[in-house]
Amino acid sequence: GIKCLPIAAVVVTLTIVVCYNIARKLGVDPQLAILVAGGTGICGAAAVMGLSGSIKVPPEKEDEKANNEVMAVAIIAIMGTIFALLEIALGPLTGLSKTQLGITAGASLHEIAHAVAAGDAFGAVDIATIMKLSRVLMLVFAAIVIAIWWDRNHSEIPTDGKRKVSFPWFMLGFIGASIIGTFVPFIGAIAPNLVDFAYIVLGMAMAALGINVNFSAIAKKGQKAFLASFLTSVLLMCFAAGIAALFF
Repeated sequence: GIKCLPIAAVVVTLTIVVCYNIARKLGVDPQLAILVAGGTGICGAAAVMGLSGSIKVPPEKEDEKANNEVMAVAIIAIMGTIFALLEIALGPLTGLSKTQLGITAGASLHEIAHAVAAGDAFGAVDIATIMKLSRVLMLVFAAIVIAIWWDRNHSEIPTDGKRKVSFPWFMLGFIGASIIGTFVPFIGAIAPNLVDFAYIVLGMAMAALGINVNFSAIAKKGQKAFLASFLTSVLLMCFAAGIAALFF
């Protein structure tokens, strides 16, 4: 698992930079571009909302910011589903081992649920989850860097240099659950049942995301941002597979 952290740092950095620049070349608004890039590179909707909290705009532009948040979440939710199905279909044909396929899923897929689904299909859900959560940890650092970058290049309001950064609190829940599952015998014994229940809840959460997707809004405003995320996701999937084959 220790290999996953530096890989996550490289994957997140390259993905955000590449996706943002592709989006800007296509004419996407800077705010929507960075939200889509963050969602593609880190952890989907959680990254979009976390990074959005680090971007301050004037009161009159709050509605535009909210629309960009919804657009980015919708794009990433759709993109993650597409690539999860694609990796599940193509993974067994690549000749990669189960561990390598799990790393590929965790390093390239968008939402945690997507990585879990693909990892489970490959019989490598543990390593896929570890790789994915290593990317999620990068959200804190990315939020800090992007907040500073936005202030210097795009901010329209005065700032005193201080910035409130959104921390992915569910990571603490993950760490706590890992400790309890490891050292508390009673919990360890019923862990398989808890995991089965968690899959049901996870499916409900993904369905809720799908209900909120507005295809008409994407068709009107989000085509170029969607294309930027799609192109980046293709590159990310290939890069992740290469990393997995090289280091695992």
